[in-house]
Amino acid sequence: LNGSVVPFNIGIDLGATRRGKVMRNSILL
Repeated sequence: LNGSVVPFNIGIDLGATRRGKVMRNSILL
């Protein structure tokens, strides 16, 4: 709807995926 809402949600998604990758790597290690 609003142009500011889209990048805001994308930023959260990127942060979640990065945290997920870090947690997965730590578990594998």
